[in-house]
Amino acid sequence: MSTNCNTAEQHPTLHQIPGQYEIVEHGFIGGALLPKEMLEKLRNFEVFEDDCFVATYPKTGANLTKETVFLINQNGSDEVARRKTIQDRCPFIDHRGFSLVEKLPRPRVLHSHMPFDMFLIQAIERNAKIIYVLRNPKDTLVSFYHFYKSCSVFGNFPGSWDDFFQLFLHKKLFCGDFYDHVLSWWNQRHRDNILFLKYEDMVTDPKSNILKICAFLGKTLSDDKIDNIIKQTSFESMRDNPMTDYSQLKEQDNKICPFMRKGKIGDWKNFFTDEQCKIIDKIHENRLAETGLSFQFE
Repeated sequence: MSTNCNTAEQHPTLHQIPGQYEIVEHGFIGGALLPKEMLEKLRNFEVFEDDCFVATYPKTGANLTKETVFLINQNGSDEVARRKTIQDRCPFIDHRGFSLVEKLPRPRVLHSHMPFDMFLIQAIERNAKIIYVLRNPKDTLVSFYHFYKSCSVFGNFPGSWDDFFQLFLHKKLFCGDFYDHVLSWWNQRHRDNILFLKYEDMVTDPKSNILKICAFLGKTLSDDKIDNIIKQTSFESMRDNPMTDYSQLKEQDNKICPFMRKGKIGDWKNFFTDEQCKIIDKIHENRLAETGLSFQFE
C-alpha cells in the first residue's frame, strides 16, 4: 500500500485545495482560508501595542495557546470563555475572523498562519507581542493530514497518507513548507517581542509555560488561577467544551475526523513508514543544521 517516496517526481499530479494560489517569493500557498483579497486588508491592519498575536504553522497548537493567553488576560477567569467560542474571542484574522476584530475588547488575542515575511507590518513596527508556537514536524503533518481530509476548505482531501506526504515533499501544502515557515520566525528570535513556545512543552509542563506567557505579557496570577487555567486548557477539557472544540465550524466534518483529534506526542509512529522517516529525518537534519532549534518527537 505504501508508495515509494524516494523522489517527489513520482507524483506529477498533486491535489490542489479549492481556490489555491501561490506566492512564489515566499513559497506561501493560500486558498479559501487566506483569500488574496485579505492580504491587502491585513497589510493595512491597525495594531495596538497591547495586542497579542499567536502565530503558527497549521496544527501546531494554536488553539491551546490562544485559550491559555485569553484566560491569562482574563486574570484566570473563564466567565467570558464559557459564553463565547474561541473563534469569536481569539479570531483567525487571515480568514473570516478579520471581521470580528474591531468589536473585540482590548487586549486582543489574534491568530495568524502567515510566515514572518508576510506578517502584519504594524505588528512588527509597534512591537506588539507575538507568540510563535512550534510542534515537531512529524506529529504536525499527521494532524494536518486529518484536517485536510475532514475540512471542505481543503477539498476533503481524498488521498492517502502517502499521497499527503508527497504534498509535503513538493512543498504544496497550505501555508507552504513547514520548515520555511518555522525558520522564517525562528530567524527573528533576537526580537524581544516574540516568544517561542513548543507544543510538547505546553502539554508535558503546562504550569511552566503558563508562567512564561504571564512573564511575557507582564501578568501575575495566583497558583489557584494558574491551576484553573491548566484544568481549562487540558486537551480533554477543550475537546469536550463546545466553546473550544470547533464543533460550530461549518467547513469541518467531525464525522470524518474531529477538529481536536488526539493531541498526543508521538502519534506519527502510527503513520510514518520507515522510508518516510528516513526522508524527513534527512530533511530535518539539513534544514535545522546550526540553527539551535530542536524538537521533541516522543
